[in-house]
Amino acid sequence: MCIFLYNYFLCNLCRKDLEDIVELDRDFENFDVEHNRNQFCWDYQDYIFLLTKRKSLLTLMKNRQKIIGFCLSVIVGFESELYKIIIQKEYRNKGLGKILLLFHLGSLKIMGVGFSFLEVSHINFPAICLYKKIGYKVEYVRKKYYINSDALVMKREL
Repeated sequence: MCIFLYNYFLCNLCRKDLEDIVELDRDFENFDVEHNRNQFCWDYQDYIFLLTKRKSLLTLMKNRQKIIGFCLSVIVGFESELYKIIIQKEYRNKGLGKILLLFHLGSLKIMGVGFSFLEVSHINFPAICLYKKIGYKVEYVRKKYYINSDALVMKREL
């Protein structure tokens, strides 16, 4: 499924896009300051494993041929877990994350998924704001889940 929206193209993953996704993930600003590394960066093999060994959905947002963001969820039965949503820094605060995530969730619904779960650091205010805007609600808190913060587990019906 693909749609064209303004200057942006939303589509599901093609194999040739994977290297660009790994690079975007590597550049994402989610660093562990104490150890000076990206805590949640995955490599090519991590993505290959997830995309080939588990039922998943990876949705891309492109500006022409350049990937500017993506969402990744793993599907288990009637539920999914949002593993990642990343928008390139220069495209943030334009409402594109919301558009991408809503398209992604719509694709999950078409696939028969009824609920989407996610976990987010309780200090990641921009992400929490986005998730609440589109209907996610906090289910519970995982204390000390991340190195320096708790995790909010959120849920949204699709």
